[in-house]
Amino acid sequence: MFFKPAWSSRVQDCYITSGRFSENQGAKSAGMGISRHLWFVGVAVVLLQWFPGIAGWGQDGHYAMCKIAEAFLSEDALAVVKELLPESAQGELAAMCSWPDWSEVRSEYPWSRDLHFSDTPDFACNYDYCNEYFLSRLPTVGQRLAEGGVRLAAALNRIFEACGLTSDLWGGVRGVSVDMDLSKLPWFLGVAVVLLQLSPGIVGWGQHGHYVICKIAEGYLSKDAWTVVKELLPESAEGELAAVCSWADLFQVRSHYHWSRDLHFVDTLDFKCNYDYCRDCHDSAGHMNRCVTGAIYNYTLQLKSACRSPSSEMRYNLTEALMFLAHFVGDVHQPLHCGFRGDLGGNKIQLHWYHRKANLHHVWDTAIIDTALDRFYDSDLSNMIETLQKNITENWSNSLASWETCESNHTVCPNPYASESISLACKYAYKNATPGSTLGDDYFLSRLPIVEQRLAQSGVRLAATLNRIFDSCGLISDSWEGEKGIASA
Repeated sequence: MFFKPAWSSRVQDCYITSGRFSENQGAKSAGMGISRHLWFVGVAVVLLQWFPGIAGWGQDGHYAMCKIAEAFLSEDALAVVKELLPESAQGELAAMCSWPDWSEVRSEYPWSRDLHFSDTPDFACNYDYCNEYFLSRLPTVGQRLAEGGVRLAAALNRIFEACGLTSDLWGGVRGVSVDMDLSKLPWFLGVAVVLLQLSPGIVGWGQHGHYVICKIAEGYLSKDAWTVVKELLPESAEGELAAVCSWADLFQVRSHYHWSRDLHFVDTLDFKCNYDYCRDCHDSAGHMNRCVTGAIYNYTLQLKSACRSPSSEMRYNLTEALMFLAHFVGDVHQPLHCGFRGDLGGNKIQLHWYHRKANLHHVWDTAIIDTALDRFYDSDLSNMIETLQKNITENWSNSLASWETCESNHTVCPNPYASESISLACKYAYKNATPGSTLGDDYFLSRLPIVEQRLAQSGVRLAATLNRIFDSCGLISDSWEGEKGIASA
Protein backbone atom coordinates (compact mmCIF):
# COMPACT_ATOMS: atom_id res chain seq x y z
CA MET A 1 0.00 0.00 0.00
CA PHE A 2 1.39 3.39 -0.98
CA PHE A 3 2.72 5.24 2.04
CA LYS A 4 1.11 8.59 2.72
CA PRO A 5 3.43 10.87 4.68
CA ALA A 6 2.06 12.40 7.84
CA TRP A 7 3.50 15.79 7.10
CA SER A 8 2.97 18.38 4.42
CA SER A 9 5.83 20.20 2.78
CA ARG A 10 3.76 23.17 1.70
CA VAL A 11 5.93 26.15 2.45
CA GLN A 12 3.29 27.88 4.51
CA ASP A 13 2.76 24.78 6.64
CA CYS A 14 6.39 24.00 7.33
CA TYR A 15 8.26 25.18 10.35
CA ILE A 16 11.96 25.35 11.03
CA THR A 17 13.31 22.31 12.81
CA SER A 18 16.22 22.72 15.12
CA GLY A 19 19.68 21.56 14.22
CA ARG A 20 22.44 20.64 16.64
CA PHE A 21 22.84 23.82 18.62
CA SER A 22 25.08 24.35 21.62
CA GLU A 23 23.71 25.84 24.80
CA ASN A 24 27.22 26.45 26.11
CA GLN A 25 27.26 30.00 24.78
CA GLY A 26 26.60 32.00 27.92
CA ALA A 27 28.46 34.68 29.74
CA LYS A 28 28.39 35.29 33.47
CA SER A 29 25.04 35.20 35.22
CA ALA A 30 23.29 38.39 36.27
CA GLY A 31 24.44 37.97 39.85
CA MET A 32 28.09 37.99 38.78
CA GLY A 33 28.58 41.44 37.34
CA ILE A 34 25.16 42.99 36.62
CA SER A 35 24.36 46.00 38.75
CA ARG A 36 21.32 45.94 41.00
CA HIS A 37 20.02 48.94 39.10
CA LEU A 38 19.84 47.04 35.83
CA TRP A 39 18.39 44.02 37.58
CA PHE A 40 15.52 46.06 39.04
CA VAL A 41 14.96 47.74 35.69
CA GLY A 42 14.48 44.30 34.20
CA VAL A 43 12.01 43.30 36.90
CA ALA A 44 10.12 46.56 36.58
CA VAL A 45 9.81 46.22 32.84
CA VAL A 46 8.43 42.71 33.14
CA LEU A 47 5.92 43.71 35.80
CA LEU A 48 4.72 46.53 33.59
CA GLN A 49 4.29 44.07 30.76
CA TRP A 50 2.37 41.62 32.89
CA PHE A 51 -0.21 44.12 34.14
CA PRO A 52 -1.96 44.46 30.76
CA GLY A 53 -1.65 40.69 30.31
CA ILE A 54 0.74 40.76 27.39
CA ALA A 55 2.34 37.38 26.65
CA GLY A 56 6.10 37.16 26.37
CA TRP A 57 8.52 39.96 27.09
CA GLY A 58 6.66 42.46 24.98
CA GLN A 59 8.26 45.42 23.26
CA ASP A 60 9.58 46.99 26.46
CA GLY A 61 11.08 43.75 27.70
CA HIS A 62 12.98 43.14 24.49
CA TYR A 63 14.08 46.78 24.43
CA ALA A 64 15.44 46.47 27.97
CA MET A 65 17.31 43.26 27.15
CA CYS A 66 18.99 44.73 24.09
CA LYS A 67 19.84 47.94 25.93
CA ILE A 68 21.65 45.78 28.46
CA ALA A 69 23.39 43.99 25.61
CA GLU A 70 24.53 47.27 24.06
CA ALA A 71 26.34 48.18 27.27
CA PHE A 72 28.35 44.94 27.19
CA LEU A 73 29.28 44.94 23.51
CA SER A 74 32.94 45.42 22.73
CA GLU A 75 33.95 48.37 20.58
CA ASP A 76 34.58 46.14 17.54
CA ALA A 77 31.33 44.21 17.93
CA LEU A 78 29.28 47.39 18.38
CA ALA A 79 30.83 48.89 15.24
CA VAL A 80 29.83 45.90 13.13
CA VAL A 81 26.38 45.64 14.72
CA LYS A 82 25.70 49.28 13.83
CA GLU A 83 26.75 48.61 10.26
CA LEU A 84 24.34 45.67 10.03
CA LEU A 85 21.34 47.46 11.52
CA PRO A 86 18.76 48.89 9.10
CA GLU A 87 18.74 52.68 8.77
CA SER A 88 15.44 52.89 10.62
CA ALA A 89 17.19 51.67 13.79
CA GLN A 90 19.40 54.78 13.84
CA GLY A 91 22.29 52.79 15.24
CA GLU A 92 20.31 51.34 18.14
CA LEU A 93 20.16 47.54 18.49
CA ALA A 94 17.33 47.83 21.01
CA ALA A 95 15.16 49.51 18.38
CA MET A 96 15.01 46.25 16.40
CA CYS A 97 14.77 43.65 19.16
CA SER A 98 11.00 43.38 18.77
CA TRP A 99 11.26 43.01 14.98
CA PRO A 100 10.26 39.30 14.93
CA ASP A 101 7.05 40.21 16.79
CA TRP A 102 5.92 42.76 14.21
CA SER A 103 2.73 41.73 12.47
CA GLU A 104 4.22 42.20 9.02
CA VAL A 105 7.19 40.00 9.92
CA ARG A 106 5.01 37.23 11.37
CA SER A 107 2.81 37.45 8.30
CA GLU A 108 5.78 37.26 5.94
CA TYR A 109 7.46 34.42 7.86
CA PRO A 110 4.64 32.25 9.25
CA TRP A 111 7.10 29.42 9.86
CA SER A 112 8.63 31.49 12.66
CA ARG A 113 5.57 31.15 14.89
CA ASP A 114 6.90 28.23 16.91
CA LEU A 115 10.37 29.70 17.28
CA HIS A 116 9.34 32.14 20.01
CA PHE A 117 8.82 29.53 22.70
CA SER A 118 9.57 26.02 23.91
CA ASP A 119 6.74 24.20 25.66
CA THR A 120 7.67 21.91 28.55
CA PRO A 121 5.69 19.09 30.24
CA ASP A 122 3.02 20.27 32.67
CA PHE A 123 4.25 20.73 36.24
CA ALA A 124 7.62 19.10 35.51
CA CYS A 125 9.31 22.48 35.93
CA ASN A 126 12.33 21.51 33.85
CA TYR A 127 13.52 21.63 30.27
CA ASP A 128 15.09 18.82 28.27
CA TYR A 129 16.51 19.28 24.78
CA CYS A 130 17.56 16.04 23.11
CA ASN A 131 18.38 14.48 26.50
CA GLU A 132 21.36 16.80 26.83
CA TYR A 133 20.38 20.18 28.24
CA PHE A 134 18.52 20.60 31.51
CA LEU A 135 17.37 23.44 33.71
CA SER A 136 17.19 22.54 37.37
CA ARG A 137 14.73 25.32 38.05
CA LEU A 138 12.92 28.11 36.28
CA PRO A 139 14.98 31.28 36.80
CA THR A 140 13.40 34.54 37.87
CA VAL A 141 12.08 36.77 35.14
CA GLY A 142 14.34 39.66 36.00
CA GLN A 143 17.47 37.53 36.01
CA ARG A 144 16.57 36.04 32.63
CA LEU A 145 16.20 39.51 31.13
CA ALA A 146 19.62 40.49 32.38
CA GLU A 147 21.20 37.19 31.37
CA GLY A 148 19.68 37.49 27.92
CA GLY A 149 21.24 40.87 27.37
CA VAL A 150 24.67 39.86 28.64
CA ARG A 151 24.71 36.62 26.64
CA LEU A 152 23.61 38.38 23.48
CA ALA A 153 26.49 40.81 23.88
CA ALA A 154 28.94 38.00 24.63
CA ALA A 155 27.87 36.05 21.55
CA LEU A 156 28.18 39.09 19.27
CA ASN A 157 31.57 39.92 20.78
CA ARG A 158 32.84 36.42 20.01
CA ILE A 159 31.53 36.58 16.47
CA PHE A 160 32.85 39.96 15.45
CA GLU A 161 36.06 40.20 17.48
CA ALA A 162 37.23 36.85 16.12
CA CYS A 163 36.29 38.05 12.66
CA GLY A 164 38.67 40.97 12.71
CA LEU A 165 36.35 42.94 10.46
CA THR A 166 36.28 46.71 10.38
CA SER A 167 33.29 48.77 9.39
CA ASP A 168 34.95 49.70 6.09
CA LEU A 169 34.61 46.12 4.88
CA TRP A 170 30.84 46.36 5.16
CA GLY A 171 30.55 49.39 2.91
CA GLY A 172 28.34 48.74 -0.07
CA VAL A 173 27.18 45.33 1.09
CA ARG A 174 24.64 46.22 3.76
CA GLY A 175 21.44 47.27 2.07
CA VAL A 176 19.28 45.27 4.48
CA SER A 177 15.67 46.32 4.70
CA VAL A 178 13.41 44.96 7.37
CA ASP A 179 11.63 42.81 4.80
CA MET A 180 14.79 40.64 4.75
CA ASP A 181 15.01 40.26 0.99
CA LEU A 182 17.41 37.31 0.61
CA SER A 183 19.04 38.95 -2.38
CA LYS A 184 20.13 41.84 -0.18
CA LEU A 185 21.64 39.89 2.67
CA PRO A 186 25.12 41.10 3.64
CA TRP A 187 27.78 38.64 2.57
CA PHE A 188 28.86 38.00 6.15
CA LEU A 189 25.36 37.09 7.27
CA GLY A 190 25.14 34.90 4.20
CA VAL A 191 28.29 33.08 5.25
CA ALA A 192 26.97 32.74 8.79
CA VAL A 193 23.71 31.25 7.59
CA VAL A 194 25.55 28.85 5.31
CA LEU A 195 27.75 27.66 8.15
CA LEU A 196 24.71 27.11 10.33
CA GLN A 197 22.82 25.33 7.59
CA LEU A 198 25.73 23.18 6.51
CA SER A 199 25.37 20.97 9.50
CA PRO A 200 26.95 17.62 8.72
CA GLY A 201 25.20 15.42 6.23
CA ILE A 202 23.28 17.99 4.22
CA VAL A 203 25.08 18.42 0.92
CA GLY A 204 24.91 15.27 -1.20
CA TRP A 205 26.91 14.08 -4.25
CA GLY A 206 27.95 17.66 -5.02
CA GLN A 207 26.94 19.63 -8.08
CA HIS A 208 28.68 17.28 -10.52
CA GLY A 209 27.04 14.18 -9.10
CA HIS A 210 23.52 15.60 -9.19
CA TYR A 211 24.05 16.89 -12.72
CA VAL A 212 25.15 13.44 -13.88
CA ILE A 213 22.13 11.80 -12.25
CA CYS A 214 19.60 14.09 -13.89
CA LYS A 215 21.32 13.95 -17.27
CA ILE A 216 20.98 10.18 -17.17
CA ALA A 217 17.35 10.54 -16.08
CA GLU A 218 16.58 12.80 -19.04
CA GLY A 219 17.54 9.97 -21.39
CA TYR A 220 15.03 7.58 -19.81
CA LEU A 221 12.01 9.89 -19.51
CA SER A 222 8.97 8.98 -21.58
CA LYS A 223 7.65 11.51 -24.08
CA ASP A 224 4.67 12.40 -21.89
CA ALA A 225 6.73 12.69 -18.73
CA TRP A 226 9.37 14.80 -20.48
CA THR A 227 6.67 17.17 -21.74
CA VAL A 228 5.31 17.76 -18.25
CA VAL A 229 8.77 18.03 -16.71
CA LYS A 230 9.72 20.76 -19.18
CA GLU A 231 6.52 22.63 -18.36
CA LEU A 232 7.33 22.53 -14.66
CA LEU A 233 10.97 23.58 -14.93
CA PRO A 234 11.77 27.24 -14.17
CA GLU A 235 12.66 29.38 -17.17
CA SER A 236 16.28 29.58 -16.04
CA ALA A 237 16.65 25.82 -16.59
CA GLU A 238 16.06 26.30 -20.34
CA GLY A 239 14.33 22.94 -20.57
CA GLU A 240 17.12 21.02 -18.84
CA LEU A 241 16.25 18.99 -15.74
CA ALA A 242 19.94 18.58 -14.88
CA ALA A 243 20.26 22.35 -14.54
CA VAL A 244 18.14 22.37 -11.38
CA CYS A 245 19.12 19.11 -9.72
CA SER A 246 21.39 20.92 -7.27
CA TRP A 247 18.71 23.54 -6.54
CA ALA A 248 17.94 22.07 -3.11
CA ASP A 249 21.58 22.62 -2.08
CA LEU A 250 21.62 26.31 -3.04
CA PHE A 251 22.24 28.77 -0.23
CA GLN A 252 19.05 30.70 -1.02
CA VAL A 253 16.98 27.53 -0.76
CA ARG A 254 18.58 26.23 2.44
CA SER A 255 18.35 29.62 4.14
CA HIS A 256 14.73 30.22 3.10
CA TYR A 257 13.47 26.66 3.61
CA HIS A 258 15.16 25.82 6.90
CA TRP A 259 12.82 22.89 7.41
CA SER A 260 14.42 21.08 4.47
CA ARG A 261 17.69 20.64 6.38
CA ASP A 262 16.95 17.09 7.57
CA LEU A 263 15.41 15.95 4.29
CA HIS A 264 18.74 15.28 2.54
CA PHE A 265 19.67 12.19 4.56
CA VAL A 266 18.51 9.51 6.97
CA ASP A 267 20.75 8.57 9.88
CA THR A 268 20.81 4.88 10.83
CA LEU A 269 21.88 3.12 14.01
CA ASP A 270 25.63 2.78 14.48
CA PHE A 271 27.11 -0.48 13.16
CA LYS A 272 23.69 -2.08 12.54
CA CYS A 273 24.19 -1.73 8.80
CA ASN A 274 20.48 -1.73 8.11
CA TYR A 275 17.67 0.76 7.60
CA ASP A 276 14.18 0.81 9.07
CA TYR A 277 11.77 3.58 8.09
CA CYS A 278 9.81 3.67 11.36
CA ARG A 279 13.00 3.63 13.41
CA ASP A 280 15.19 5.93 11.35
CA CYS A 281 13.04 8.42 9.43
CA HIS A 282 12.78 11.43 11.71
CA ASP A 283 14.41 14.83 11.93
CA SER A 284 16.73 16.12 14.63
CA ALA A 285 13.73 17.11 16.75
CA GLY A 286 12.18 13.64 16.53
CA HIS A 287 9.41 14.50 14.04
CA MET A 288 8.57 11.36 12.09
CA ASN A 289 8.70 11.13 8.29
CA ARG A 290 11.19 13.98 7.98
CA CYS A 291 14.17 12.39 6.28
CA VAL A 292 15.24 11.78 2.71
CA THR A 293 12.97 8.76 2.18
CA GLY A 294 10.00 10.53 3.75
CA ALA A 295 10.67 13.55 1.55
CA ILE A 296 10.71 11.38 -1.58
CA TYR A 297 7.32 9.93 -0.64
CA ASN A 298 5.98 13.38 0.13
CA TYR A 299 7.03 15.13 -3.09
CA THR A 300 5.92 12.17 -5.17
CA LEU A 301 2.51 12.46 -3.54
CA GLN A 302 2.42 16.19 -4.29
CA LEU A 303 3.12 15.63 -7.98
CA LYS A 304 0.57 12.81 -8.13
CA SER A 305 -2.03 15.04 -6.49
CA ALA A 306 -1.93 17.24 -9.58
CA CYS A 307 -3.33 14.34 -11.57
CA ARG A 308 -6.38 14.20 -9.34
CA SER A 309 -7.05 17.91 -8.85
CA PRO A 310 -8.08 20.60 -11.30
CA SER A 311 -5.49 23.33 -11.60
CA SER A 312 -7.76 25.77 -9.76
CA GLU A 313 -7.59 23.53 -6.69
CA MET A 314 -3.85 22.89 -6.77
CA ARG A 315 -2.33 23.25 -3.30
CA TYR A 316 1.33 22.64 -4.01
CA ASN A 317 4.13 24.36 -5.85
CA LEU A 318 4.77 21.64 -8.39
CA THR A 319 7.99 23.13 -9.69
CA GLU A 320 9.51 22.98 -6.24
CA ALA A 321 8.13 19.48 -5.74
CA LEU A 322 9.84 18.33 -8.95
CA MET A 323 13.19 19.91 -8.04
CA PHE A 324 13.13 18.56 -4.49
CA LEU A 325 12.21 15.07 -5.72
CA ALA A 326 14.95 15.02 -8.35
CA HIS A 327 17.52 16.06 -5.76
CA PHE A 328 16.45 13.71 -2.97
CA VAL A 329 16.33 10.65 -5.23
CA GLY A 330 19.99 11.41 -5.87
CA ASP A 331 20.79 11.93 -2.19
CA VAL A 332 19.32 8.62 -1.04
CA HIS A 333 21.68 6.78 -3.40
CA GLN A 334 24.78 8.30 -1.78
CA PRO A 335 25.74 5.57 0.72
CA LEU A 336 26.76 7.92 3.52
CA HIS A 337 23.48 9.82 3.31
CA CYS A 338 22.16 6.71 5.03
CA GLY A 339 25.21 6.39 7.26
CA PHE A 340 25.66 6.06 11.00
CA ARG A 341 24.05 8.56 13.33
CA GLY A 342 27.06 8.63 15.64
CA ASP A 343 29.49 9.96 13.03
CA LEU A 344 26.85 11.98 11.13
CA GLY A 345 27.20 9.93 7.99
CA GLY A 346 30.99 10.08 8.01
CA ASN A 347 31.22 13.82 8.62
CA LYS A 348 33.02 13.29 11.93
CA ILE A 349 35.63 10.97 10.41
CA GLN A 350 38.53 13.30 9.64
CA LEU A 351 41.19 11.89 7.32
CA HIS A 352 43.24 12.70 4.23
CA TRP A 353 42.18 12.23 0.64
CA TYR A 354 45.60 11.76 -0.89
CA HIS A 355 47.40 14.86 0.44
CA ARG A 356 44.36 16.93 1.34
CA LYS A 357 42.44 17.07 4.57
CA ALA A 358 38.86 15.89 4.23
CA ASN A 359 36.13 14.02 6.00
CA LEU A 360 34.75 10.72 4.81
CA HIS A 361 31.38 12.17 3.84
CA HIS A 362 33.04 14.73 1.58
CA VAL A 363 35.08 11.97 -0.06
CA TRP A 364 31.89 10.25 -1.19
CA ASP A 365 30.01 13.45 -2.01
CA THR A 366 32.60 15.00 -4.29
CA ALA A 367 36.22 13.83 -3.96
CA ILE A 368 35.86 10.45 -5.68
CA ILE A 369 33.91 12.02 -8.55
CA ASP A 370 36.31 14.95 -8.94
CA THR A 371 39.36 12.67 -8.87
CA ALA A 372 37.79 10.43 -11.50
CA LEU A 373 37.00 13.43 -13.70
CA ASP A 374 40.60 14.61 -13.55
CA ARG A 375 42.18 11.19 -14.03
CA PHE A 376 39.89 9.38 -16.47
CA TYR A 377 37.56 11.89 -18.15
CA ASP A 378 39.81 14.85 -19.07
CA SER A 379 37.91 16.98 -16.53
CA ASP A 380 34.90 16.83 -18.87
CA LEU A 381 31.62 15.88 -17.20
CA SER A 382 30.04 14.96 -20.52
CA ASN A 383 32.67 12.22 -20.94
CA MET A 384 31.69 10.69 -17.60
CA ILE A 385 27.99 10.87 -18.48
CA GLU A 386 28.61 9.21 -21.86
CA THR A 387 30.58 6.41 -20.19
CA LEU A 388 27.87 5.76 -17.61
CA GLN A 389 25.16 5.75 -20.28
CA LYS A 390 27.18 3.18 -22.22
CA ASN A 391 27.61 1.04 -19.11
CA ILE A 392 23.85 1.12 -18.50
CA THR A 393 23.07 -0.20 -21.98
CA GLU A 394 25.94 -2.70 -22.04
CA ASN A 395 27.56 -3.78 -18.78
CA TRP A 396 24.50 -3.19 -16.57
CA SER A 397 21.79 -3.95 -19.11
CA ASN A 398 20.68 -7.12 -17.30
CA SER A 399 20.00 -5.07 -14.16
CA LEU A 400 18.15 -2.21 -15.85
CA ALA A 401 14.66 -3.68 -15.46
CA SER A 402 15.14 -4.36 -11.76
CA TRP A 403 16.47 -0.83 -11.21
CA GLU A 404 13.35 0.65 -12.78
CA THR A 405 10.84 -1.55 -10.96
CA CYS A 406 9.04 -0.83 -7.70
CA GLU A 407 7.48 -3.70 -5.77
CA SER A 408 3.68 -3.95 -5.61
CA ASN A 409 3.36 -1.40 -8.41
CA HIS A 410 4.24 1.49 -6.12
CA THR A 411 4.92 4.81 -7.79
CA VAL A 412 8.11 5.28 -5.81
CA CYS A 413 10.13 3.00 -3.54
CA PRO A 414 12.94 4.81 -1.69
CA ASN A 415 13.14 2.33 1.20
CA PRO A 416 15.06 -0.30 -0.80
CA TYR A 417 17.36 2.46 -2.09
CA ALA A 418 18.18 3.48 1.49
CA SER A 419 18.76 -0.15 2.49
CA GLU A 420 21.16 -0.53 -0.43
CA SER A 421 23.00 2.63 0.59
CA ILE A 422 23.65 1.68 4.22
CA SER A 423 24.75 -1.78 3.11
CA LEU A 424 27.24 -0.22 0.68
CA ALA A 425 28.35 2.25 3.33
CA CYS A 426 29.28 -0.59 5.67
CA LYS A 427 30.91 -2.70 2.98
CA TYR A 428 32.83 0.02 1.16
CA ALA A 429 32.58 3.55 2.56
CA TYR A 430 33.47 2.91 6.21
CA LYS A 431 35.85 0.02 5.55
CA ASN A 432 39.51 1.00 5.98
CA ALA A 433 38.51 4.65 6.44
CA THR A 434 39.48 5.25 10.05
CA PRO A 435 40.04 8.68 11.60
CA GLY A 436 43.48 10.02 10.70
CA SER A 437 44.04 7.57 7.86
CA THR A 438 45.10 8.50 4.34
CA LEU A 439 42.93 7.29 1.48
CA GLY A 440 44.73 6.86 -1.83
CA ASP A 441 44.63 4.75 -4.97
CA ASP A 442 43.61 1.50 -3.26
CA TYR A 443 40.52 3.12 -1.80
CA PHE A 444 39.76 5.29 -4.83
CA LEU A 445 40.03 2.62 -7.50
CA SER A 446 37.99 0.07 -5.53
CA ARG A 447 35.22 2.55 -4.61
CA LEU A 448 34.86 4.41 -7.90
CA PRO A 449 32.81 1.59 -9.53
CA ILE A 450 30.38 1.76 -6.59
CA VAL A 451 29.98 5.52 -6.93
CA GLU A 452 29.46 5.34 -10.68
CA GLN A 453 26.88 2.59 -10.40
CA ARG A 454 24.96 4.52 -7.73
CA LEU A 455 24.89 7.58 -9.99
CA ALA A 456 23.56 5.45 -12.84
CA GLN A 457 20.96 3.71 -10.66
CA SER A 458 19.77 7.03 -9.32
CA GLY A 459 19.28 8.50 -12.78
CA VAL A 460 17.40 5.47 -14.08
CA ARG A 461 15.19 5.31 -10.99
CA LEU A 462 14.42 9.03 -11.05
CA ALA A 463 13.25 8.73 -14.64
CA ALA A 464 11.19 5.63 -13.84
CA THR A 465 9.52 7.43 -10.94
CA LEU A 466 8.67 10.50 -13.04
CA ASN A 467 7.35 8.23 -15.81
CA ARG A 468 5.03 6.47 -13.36
CA ILE A 469 3.80 9.80 -12.01
CA PHE A 470 3.16 11.57 -15.30
CA ASP A 471 2.37 8.73 -17.71
CA SER A 472 -0.57 7.70 -15.55
CA CYS A 473 -1.58 11.29 -15.06
CA GLY A 474 -2.89 11.98 -18.52
CA LEU A 475 -2.23 15.69 -18.13
CA ILE A 476 -1.41 17.90 -21.07
CA SER A 477 0.89 20.84 -20.68
CA ASP A 478 -1.94 23.41 -20.60
CA SER A 479 -3.16 21.90 -17.33
CA TRP A 480 -0.01 23.07 -15.60
CA GLU A 481 -0.24 26.74 -16.55
CA GLY A 482 -0.22 28.95 -13.50
CA GLU A 483 0.90 26.19 -11.19
CA LYS A 484 4.63 26.66 -11.56
CA GLY A 485 5.13 29.92 -9.75
CA ILE A 486 8.74 29.41 -8.71
CA ALA A 487 11.53 31.92 -8.92
CA SER A 488 14.34 30.89 -11.19
CA ALA A 489 16.87 28.60 -9.63
